[in-house]
Amino acid sequence: MRKKKRVPAKRKPTKAPKDNIDPQHYQTVVRRSATFQPPPGADEIPIQVADVIETFVPDSAHLAHALTYLLRAGEKLYPGMTREESRKEDIVKARWWLTRDIQFHGGHLKVSD
Repeated sequence: MRKKKRVPAKRKPTKAPKDNIDPQHYQTVVRRSATFQPPPGADEIPIQVADVIETFVPDSAHLAHALTYLLRAGEKLYPGMTREESRKEDIVKARWWLTRDIQFHGGHLKVSD
């Protein structure tokens, strides 16, 4: 006599818990300028930094990191730093990632402080 295989009960899919990975410094705005005209009645349009990165540098982690730091420069305040010091810190980090990209693709550029 054959034993019946035990079939596990089907589980209901569970939703992943909502995480808070979208702080304010990951958002920016595009303002009206000579080259960008938002819809009538709007002077600026809020955008997600991730959307910009996925649009402009989908295949380069180095450039994506650099762009992230440049877009948020001065928006994220580092502990113990002023807004201007935080801005400079993000620009230095962006420069580091740009240098890594150049080196990764065979260029010779050294990071200096």
